[in-house]
Amino acid sequence: MLLLRLAGPMQSWDTAPRRDVQVSREPSKCGVVALLCAAMGTDLTLPRLMEPLARLRMGVRVDREGVLARDFLAETALDLLGTDSDGNGDCGGVAGERSQSRCLADAGFLVALEGEPDVLARCDRGLRSPRSPLYLGRVGYLPAEPVHLEDGLCQGCLEEALKQYWWRPRPRESLPPWGLRFVIETTEASGEVRLDQPLCLAPGRVRLGKRHVITSWDMPRCVAPPEGAEGVWSVPPQGVSAPLDDPAARPGPR
Repeated sequence: MLLLRLAGPMQSWDTAPRRDVQVSREPSKCGVVALLCAAMGTDLTLPRLMEPLARLRMGVRVDREGVLARDFLAETALDLLGTDSDGNGDCGGVAGERSQSRCLADAGFLVALEGEPDVLARCDRGLRSPRSPLYLGRVGYLPAEPVHLEDGLCQGCLEEALKQYWWRPRPRESLPPWGLRFVIETTEASGEVRLDQPLCLAPGRVRLGKRHVITSWDMPRCVAPPEGAEGVWSVPPQGVSAPLDDPAARPGPR
C-alpha cells in the first residue's frame, strides 16, 4: 500500500479539458499515474514502463473538497497564443469571447495505491527524490505540501488505509457531520464509470479507458490538531473514535 498527499492552491484533473466538460472534483487515475511517471523519470513513449502503474488500484479520500475557480493566468496565455483550452487554435468561435480555463482551488486529497509491492516501492523512492517537477494535473499547478509521506508505504487494504490515516484540519475547522468523501476503484462492473484508466500517456497519443468507482462518506479514524494551532483549535472534530491525546490515535496507517 502506498499513500500520497495531493494538496495545492490549484489543481486540474480533467481528462477532456473543454468548456462543456465538468471539472473533476478529485484526482483522476491517469493524472496520478502521470505524476508517478514524472517522479520516477519514466519514458511515457514506452507503454510497457507505464503499464505496471496503470494496474495499481486507486482510492481517494477527499480531505478538503475545494471550490471551482477560473485560472485567469491560463486564460490570458491561451488568448495570447490564439488557442482555446483544447489547443485547437480557436479562441472560442465567437468574436471577443474569452477562453475559459477552470480549476479546482484549495483542495486536498489523500490517495492510496494498491498493487505489487516492488512497484509501490519504486514509486515511493521516486516520490522521495523526484526526477522531474510534480504537478497537480496541469503544468504550473504545484503542490503546497509534500506529495511523499514518510509513513506512506505500509501494509493493509486500501479502504482501511484511507480511513486509518490521520486527517489534519486547519485551525477552527471541524469534520462535516456526514464525514469525508471516499472514491474507491472497484474491479467489478458496478458503481460510477470514469474514463481515466491510462492506456497510453505518450504526448499526442493519449488513450484512456473505463474503470469503475464507488463513492461513499465516512469518518476518518484518527484526527490530529492543526500544526502549531493546538491552543486555538476551539471547534472539536465530530465522529472521532479515539481521543486526540491518545498516542494510538496518531500512528498513521496500521
